[in-house]
Amino acid sequence: MEAVKDLYDDEDLLFFANMGVLPGPVTKANWRQETKSAELFAHNAQEKDVYSIDTFDESVGTGVCGRILDVLSKRGYKTGAVSVGGSSLALSSKSTKTFGIPPGDYPEFGKLF
Repeated sequence: MEAVKDLYDDEDLLFFANMGVLPGPVTKANWRQETKSAELFAHNAQEKDVYSIDTFDESVGTGVCGRILDVLSKRGYKTGAVSVGGSSLALSSKSTKTFGIPPGDYPEFGKLF
C-alpha cells in the first residue's frame, strides 16, 4: 500500500465515500432527465452500480476492486482478495480469485493459506 500512500501524500489520489454513481455530469435543472437509466432510487441497482462502477458496461463481470487487482497484477504485484460471506461483485477480477470465508466461521488468518 506504499504506492497508494505516496499518491495520496502527493495529492494525486483522493477517496470519496458514500457518493454513489452517476452516468455523467448533471445539474440541478437536468438531473432527472440525465439519470433516467441510473435507477437512483432502487437500492439493488445502486448497490450493483457502486460495486462495479461501470455505468456504461465497459467491463462487464468485474468490480471496481477487481479491476484494481487486475492492474496491480499486470504490474507484477501479487494480489489476493478475501470476502466474508461469499463472493462480491466489487472483488470480481479477471486475474485474481476471491477467497471466500463463510460468515461466522473465521479460522485463524495464518491458517487460511
